[in-house]
Amino acid sequence: MGHELNFENGKASIMYVGEVPWHGHGTRLEKAPKTAEEAIQAARLNWEVGLKRVYAWEGDVFHEFPDRKAVIRLDKWGAEECVPFGLVSNDYKILQNREAFSFFDPVIASGKVEYHTAGALGNGERVWVLAKVAGDIVVKGCDRVEKFLLLSNGHDGRTALQVRFTPIRVVCQNTLSVAIQGKGDLVKIYHVRGAGR
Repeated sequence: MGHELNFENGKASIMYVGEVPWHGHGTRLEKAPKTAEEAIQAARLNWEVGLKRVYAWEGDVFHEFPDRKAVIRLDKWGAEECVPFGLVSNDYKILQNREAFSFFDPVIASGKVEYHTAGALGNGERVWVLAKVAGDIVVKGCDRVEKFLLLSNGHDGRTALQVRFTPIRVVCQNTLSVAIQGKGDLVKIYHVRGAGR
């Protein structure tokens, strides 16, 4: 699975408009979602993360690590498939998918940008939403380059929220990696107290 998409009940956590991605997975929409909430529902990203205390067990004694928390999906808490996304300090601030993606709603309302893809990678620790900007760039009258606005976020404690322009249509781990490698973030917010204010 080179795409590294998250799967829930056999279905990939990705939605897209237009051409089917190379891996053939996800929910194809005929019309672009009008809101972040619609994109989240279509991409199966309508879950939340939370923080849980971390313990080490030795013999019959539990030792708490008071300065660390585990980031987990709340809908999977207590289930065997609940895999922590990462360990974070007490300063870590959660940014839910709805909070992060809703950043795009005012931009979408302008009518010059529309939701194009959204998805989750791994166990859901990395998420993204991609909006297509109207008006392709045409080079020498024949080569068309699409313009996108990408928002990516991590729930792993190592990945900041990033917003940037890119010519890359993000549909998997590889395309996300290429899209965020370049310079020129519009916004980069780390998950610490005071973030988002």
